[in-house]
Amino acid sequence: MKVRDYILEGSTKSAEERLAKLQEMGAPAVMIDGQKNIVDELHSGNLKIGGDVELLDEEYISREFKKGNGGKVYIQINGTINFFPNAKYGMYIKRA
Repeated sequence: MKVRDYILEGSTKSAEERLAKLQEMGAPAVMIDGQKNIVDELHSGNLKIGGDVELLDEEYISREFKKGNGGKVYIQINGTINFFPNAKYGMYIKRA
């Protein structure tokens, strides 16, 4: 499994859960449609991520959840790759 597949799997799962919650609580149609578009893009393999995108093609071995200076959680993959799922301007990946 590649790092890209691991990130896509987690992102798709959380996007589908968010879509289900939006539908369950009767959110406005605009919000539901927007989330459906995000889920469809993730299912097709489109991943919007910044930083060192060539790291996405490396083999996935392990992960460890850590907290940064601001208290935000990030994932350290294979001990050398830092993945920030909730960065200020979207997902970001870089070598540690």
